[in-house]
Amino acid sequence: MLLRHPRVLIPGDAGAGNPRTPASRGTSIVALGLAVLGLACSAPDQPSGRGISAPDIKVLSLSGDTVHLASLRGTPVLLNLWATWCEPCKEETPYLESVAQKYAPQGLEVVGLSQDARGSDEAIAAFVKQYGVSYTILRDPDMIAMERYAIVGLPTTLLLDREGIIRYVTIGAVSTRDPGFEMTIKALLQ
Repeated sequence: MLLRHPRVLIPGDAGAGNPRTPASRGTSIVALGLAVLGLACSAPDQPSGRGISAPDIKVLSLSGDTVHLASLRGTPVLLNLWATWCEPCKEETPYLESVAQKYAPQGLEVVGLSQDARGSDEAIAAFVKQYGVSYTILRDPDMIAMERYAIVGLPTTLLLDREGIIRYVTIGAVSTRDPGFEMTIKALLQ
């Protein structure tokens, strides 16, 4: 039995109804990949996790030392999951730096947790230099935090109280347009 290519109709497609060639299938796969990447850097409707204890995970410092996130308990923490390839992450970094400058002297520990793959050390260092990041940067090359914290997109920012309880979650870039973000920081510092 001879199988024929199914006819795929795409509105506005000049080749609509014609069999897809390997090249056109490749274009479709690239488009699908870009759509998935776009979803990885977008905000879902409802952030979750508030009120639960932040899971402890082992991550790496920029020098390669192992760090337990639980070691940050006892101080309020802003934990930002980001990646060098994420455009919204780039957009929010100057604001996060200003938050670190404003609230770190009052006791807020600001931590950027890179989700970049292994071998991205140079890209991470270049990002830190380009954006003038002075707050702590840790690496999670296996994306364990994404799984343990049930994160569905980057960037994601969590605010943890002194006991390590998640008090605030935002998926997508944080900005001055969200008054609840800095209000929560101020409450955690009291």
